[in-house]
Amino acid sequence: ASPYGGSVSMSGPPPTLPSSYNPPNSSSAAYNSSNSSSAAYNPPPSSDPYAASGFPSQSTESTEDVLIHWFFKPKADAEVWKPFGVDDSFLIEAAHQSGESSPIPVCGTRYDVYIRERLKKSVYWSGQEMEIRRCSWFHKLSPEGRWVPYEESVAAKLE
Repeated sequence: ASPYGGSVSMSGPPPTLPSSYNPPNSSSAAYNSSNSSSAAYNPPPSSDPYAASGFPSQSTESTEDVLIHWFFKPKADAEVWKPFGVDDSFLIEAAHQSGESSPIPVCGTRYDVYIRERLKKSVYWSGQEMEIRRCSWFHKLSPEGRWVPYEESVAAKLE
């Protein structure tokens, strides 16, 4: 009886491989590299030492641009930086690239960003001004793993 209910029965001898089955070995013509009609394709050697490893190429020929993201510092006395949302960050970056000087509404228009002053200010209530930073490079602040963006002048040198 089966533990899943019902019964299991097998009749006849257990299955076997056909007598014509011939397992591959090094003397088989299909696997013999000297047989030119079935030899495996061997690509020409590459100058990239990582080519045969299966890892992505380490070549510098196809580098991508550094992705820029904007962060703000909610409290002036703490070294904690929080990212703007992706849409807001792209909007701020586009305004930065175009040299825009007017305030950019962010966070659902609750705040305005002033790029030249590097400030984020609330629109509907009085509150603290928050420093903003254009970020592309980060460093570890402490062993617990908090990453902090480099100052923009340092990041520009790294790029």
